[in-house]
This record gives sequence, C-alpha cells and structure tokens, in this order.
Amino acid sequence: MHIEHLSHWSGHPNREMYLNRYGHSGIPVVVFASSGGSHNEYYDFGMIDACTSFIEEGRVQFFTLSSVDGESWLATWKNAHDQAEMHRAYERYVIEEAIPFIKHKNRLV
Repeated sequence: MHIEHLSHWSGHPNREMYLNRYGHSGIPVVVFASSGGSHNEYYDFGMIDACTSFIEEGRVQFFTLSSVDGESWLATWKNAHDQAEMHRAYERYVIEEAIPFIKHKNRLV
C-alpha cells in the first residue's frame, strides 16, 4: 500500500501540520481525528487495515489530518474566545490549505 507521511507549515494555526495519505488513487476521503487525536489515529485504530482492499485496488484513498483540539476546545486554560479563534484558524487551514493540497495531489484542480 502506498503511504505518505507529510508535513508543512501552516500560517493559519501558525504551526507545523501533519497528514498521512493512504493509497495511490481513487476517491479522496478526508479523515479527522477524534477529540484530541492525531493524524495517525485512523491507522492506529485499524480503520486503514479494514479498508486495505479498497485502498490497494485504487478505489479510495484516505488523507488523515492532524488536529488542534489541544489548543482549541480542549484547552481549558484558554477563554472561549481564544478557543474559538484557534478552531477558526484550523477551519481555514482545512479549507484553504489541506483541501487544495489534496486536490493538487489528485489533479482535481
């Protein structure tokens, strides 16, 4: 199975962001970690293994994104405004950086 471990600096949450790509072709599926999870979580919980045949056949590929939950909603030391600001920065990262990157990887631009 084709696996890529990728990272890049994002100006939106102002930090290094990580994502994994499982598969070489097929319908791109974006996967978000559960609350407080990481971009490796989907693999660690066996979900990639459960979909191996679809991935290897090139029918589907998964892009697992890192989260900023620990710096937004789970950051109980922050006030609600600052938590929401970090979540908004993550939302902008997903919309303005991650999705265009995935489209580029799949020549869907």
